[in-house]
Amino acid sequence: MQVKSMAKPEERRRTYRRTEDLYRKSVEDVRDYAIFMTDREGRVVNWNRGAEYILGYSEIEAIGKDAAIFFTPEDRANNVPELEMTQAATVGRAEDERWHVRRDNTRFWASGILSPVQDESGALLGFTKVMRDLTEKKRLEAERDSFFTLSIDLLCIVRLDGHFQRVNPAFWKVLGYSEDELLSSSLFDFLHPEDRLSTELEYEGLKRGEPTIFMENRFRGKDGSYKWLAWSYFPVPEEGLAYGVGRDTTQLRQMHEDLRNRAEDLEKANREKDEFLAILSHELRTPLTSILGWSRLLRRGHLEEGDRTRAVDIIERNAEAQARLIEDLLDISRIITGKLKMDLQPLPLAPIVENVVNELRPSAEAKKLSLKVTTDENPVPIMGDPTRLQQIITNLVSNAIKFTPEGGRVEVSMDKNESEVRVRVSDTGIGINPSVLPFIFERFKQADSTDVRTHSGLGLGLAIVNHLVAQHGGSVTAESEGQGLGSVFTVTIPLAASNQIVSSSARVELFSPQVRAALAHGLPVNMQTPQNLNGVRVLLVEDETDTRELLTTILERCGAQVTATTSAMGAMSTIETMLPDVLISDIAMPGANGYELIQQIRSKPPQHGGLVPAIALTAHAGAVDRRRALVAGFNVHLAKPVEPDELLAVIAGLLNHKKTADQSFSEAQSPA
Repeated sequence: MQVKSMAKPEERRRTYRRTEDLYRKSVEDVRDYAIFMTDREGRVVNWNRGAEYILGYSEIEAIGKDAAIFFTPEDRANNVPELEMTQAATVGRAEDERWHVRRDNTRFWASGILSPVQDESGALLGFTKVMRDLTEKKRLEAERDSFFTLSIDLLCIVRLDGHFQRVNPAFWKVLGYSEDELLSSSLFDFLHPEDRLSTELEYEGLKRGEPTIFMENRFRGKDGSYKWLAWSYFPVPEEGLAYGVGRDTTQLRQMHEDLRNRAEDLEKANREKDEFLAILSHELRTPLTSILGWSRLLRRGHLEEGDRTRAVDIIERNAEAQARLIEDLLDISRIITGKLKMDLQPLPLAPIVENVVNELRPSAEAKKLSLKVTTDENPVPIMGDPTRLQQIITNLVSNAIKFTPEGGRVEVSMDKNESEVRVRVSDTGIGINPSVLPFIFERFKQADSTDVRTHSGLGLGLAIVNHLVAQHGGSVTAESEGQGLGSVFTVTIPLAASNQIVSSSARVELFSPQVRAALAHGLPVNMQTPQNLNGVRVLLVEDETDTRELLTTILERCGAQVTATTSAMGAMSTIETMLPDVLISDIAMPGANGYELIQQIRSKPPQHGGLVPAIALTAHAGAVDRRRALVAGFNVHLAKPVEPDELLAVIAGLLNHKKTADQSFSEAQSPA
C-alpha cells in the first residue's frame, strides 16, 4: 500500500512537468505576440519566437539585455520603462500603446501588458511582458482619420437617439458651428420644424437595422439660415450607432428652382407670344377685311356716288390703321435691336402737346368726350426728338380717348420745376386692374387678352412710350384706383441746359464749314499748334457716319491709330481686346448713350481700361450738360462745333496728365 501511495505524487509531478513543458513550448512558439520575462531590474530572462519575430533580437541576443532598449529614446528619457514596472508591481498590471523600437532601429506601434511574477510568498521575482504589433492597424486608422478629415462630404457618427459622437471639419464649414457645439447637441436640435417628423421616422428604421439610402432635410446654420443636406446612413444597431454621409445640396436645389422658374417663364413667354400673334393676326385682318371688301365693291361699279365716297373713306381709314399697326411693330423691332434713332435737340414741349390734342379732338368729340388741355404759358426747352415726343403724347392721349366711354372726360396738363417738365394725361375711363398695373409698360402685355376683347390694338403703345421717354432721360408712370375709376399717366422729362429753342431737326456739325470743306477736298487743315499723336490709340464712338469719318481723318493725319465704333456696345467689346490711350464719345446714341457707356467703363478695374482718359464730344452744350458729363465720368466736355486745334490740344493735355500721374504713381510705389 505504501508503494502505491508513493507513486501517486511522483506521477503528479511528471504530469505537472509535462504540462509545464507544453505550456512553455506553446508560449515560445507563438509568433503573433512578443512574450518575454524580465527580472526585477527589467533584464530579459526569457524570450519567445514572437519576440524574436516582432522585435528582431534572437534569444541569445536578448537574454540579459535591459528591456528598456525596446522603448523609443524619448520614452527612455522620460523614464517610461521604470514607471511602467513600478505601476505593474504596485497595481498588478500596466498597459500601454505606443511606439517601440526594433533591433534595426525601425519603429512600430504596439500594445503591451506588463504583469508582475511573484513566488508563493508574494515576493516579486520579475515581470512578464506581452506585446502585439499594431502598426498596420495604426496605419489603417490614420488613413481612415485622414479620409474623415479631408472629405468634402459631411461625415458623422451618431447615436441612434440623434446625438453626435464624431463629426468631420466639413460639418463645421457648412453649418458654422464648432466641433464642441455639435458634439454637445442632437442633430434634431438643428432640424427645420417641417423636416423633424420625417427624420425621426428614418431614425426608427435605423434602429431596426435598415440603412437610409437617401434623405433630405434642412439644417439650421450658426447664422440662422437653413441649408439643404442630403444623407445616407448605415446603422450598426448592436453598437447603437449609425455612420452618416451628407452633402450640401442648397446650391443644387437653388439651381433646380431657377431652372424650373426659367422653364415657367419661357412657357409663360411662349403663351404670351401665341396670344400676341393671335391678336396681331386679328388686328391686321380686321382693317384688311374692310379694305378688300369695299375695294371689290368699287371694282364692280355697283355703288352709288355717296357709297363710293364712303367706301374710299373706309378704305383710307383702315389702311391708316393698318399702317399704324405696322409702324408699332417696326418700332418695337428697332427698340429690341437697338436701332431706334433719336435726333435730340433743344425745343419746347408745349406746342407739341397742343398740336397732338388738336389733332385728336375730332376723335374725342365723336365720342362726346370733354377734352381739355392746359400748357405752360412760359415754355422752357427740353432736349427731345420732336417726332418721338409727338408719338409719346399721341399714344397716351389716344389711349385715354379709346378707353373712356361716351360722355367721359380726358384732361392733358403740363407743369414744370427747376429741373423737369411733367405732362399728365388723366381720364375717367375703364381704369386699370391693380394686378395688371405693375406690368402695364411691358412689351406684348395687354390688360384684355381674352377672346372677347372690347378694344382693338396690339398692346405695344405703352411699351413704346416707356422706351421713348427713357431715351429722353425721363420716366413715365401709370396710376389707377381700379377698374371703372379712370387712370392717370405722367411723363417727366428733364429740362435742356440751354435756353436756345430751335425748330429745325438739323444735327449740329462737328467742325466748322471751313474745316469740313478743307477735309472734303483733301486740303491741309490750318492748325496753329499741330499735335503729334504718333502711336496714340484712340477709341472713337460716334453713330453719325459723316462725323465719324471726319474725326477719324483729322486724328489719323496727326499720327493716331483710330478704332471707330457706332455704339456703346461696340465700344465695350473693343475695350475687351484693345486698351485705348484716349476715348472720344458722342452722348446721344442708339441703345446705351454716352453717359451709360462711361459709367460702364469706370466700373472696370484700371488694368482693364477703367481709368482711360475720356472726352464727351456732344451737341449738348449747356452748363448742366457739362456737369452731367463730368459726373458720369468723362474727363472733358467739348460742345459741337469744335475746332481741330481745340480737340487735339485737349487730347494732348489728357495724355500728358496721364503720363505724369503714371510716373508719380510709379515713384510712390518704388522703395526709398
